[in-house]
Amino acid sequence: MKQKLHFINQIILVLLLACGAGQVKGQYESFFGDSITTYNLWGEINAYYSSALCGETVTNDSPVGQTIASFLYKTDTVRIHDQLYYSVDRRMSWSPTNPYIREDTTTGQIFMYIGGNADREILICDMSLCIGDTFCVPNPDMLYYSDSCGDNPIVVDTIEYVNEKKIIHFQRTNTENVYFCDWGDPLLPIMFVEGVGPTYGPLGWDYISNMVPVLLCMYKDNELTFIFDENNLGCWIYPTPLVSENETAKLLLYPNPVKRNLNIRIDESIQGNGIIYISDIAGRVLQKRPLNNRNDKINMSSFSAGTYIVTYIENGKKISKKIIKK
Repeated sequence: MKQKLHFINQIILVLLLACGAGQVKGQYESFFGDSITTYNLWGEINAYYSSALCGETVTNDSPVGQTIASFLYKTDTVRIHDQLYYSVDRRMSWSPTNPYIREDTTTGQIFMYIGGNADREILICDMSLCIGDTFCVPNPDMLYYSDSCGDNPIVVDTIEYVNEKKIIHFQRTNTENVYFCDWGDPLLPIMFVEGVGPTYGPLGWDYISNMVPVLLCMYKDNELTFIFDENNLGCWIYPTPLVSENETAKLLLYPNPVKRNLNIRIDESIQGNGIIYISDIAGRVLQKRPLNNRNDKINMSSFSAGTYIVTYIENGKKISKKIIKK
């Protein structure tokens, strides 16, 4: 009898972990800051030349995209159908309307309301998903006409906890017209990150490029809390945003793997007055500090074992390298 109960308990534990229901706090971290949340989103201007961001050569002199600054203020609220929403200020956006956003920290869900004749709400993030669940990426049909995923479904591939925060990884079922660089190499990863939201851009569809933008950086109350590291994309990017190998060589980190103290050395060709950020593999910023001099040291003994990203930002330029914490 005891063996049978133990077996049943093991099954229940596996199911809980698979669905991410083992959340210790009983609720998920809020996606928004206490007063203001700022999103830097990359959206395309011309999809034909968008391969520049994927590291390919661009033969046209015109820009291939634009970084959109979007702001969500906790004081700018509206009540619709007995639900409280925050209004999103999409400055420099190509969208004809600004969306309204609300969250449910019990389920880790983000909802977007579209007004006008649509008068509908769609789900744009769900931290309670289980492995194998399908999620519909927002598209114009979903915004205005139906609940159909069309060509935009993604499937939960793996679920993990990093620094006690949940990350949901997705696998694509169709790479056409879903995400930036889907026809290029490499494909950008798709994640739902607790306290951040979806990495495909949590504020809806871009109407001009007919694409969902990429979330580059996120600030809560003017503090950088997320930075997308894939291919060294910065918070503000232009037609050729990739950092060359020569530039990354100017940032020296040792020892790697590191157990206690991480030494940081900056090449003399860099001014050395920037900020050092340490983030986890999901992009969440765990620590930041100004660089004291060209030879600095950070105590990482309190960090859990795993992979981290050290990012140096100076005058808008970003250099990142991965390290292993033992």
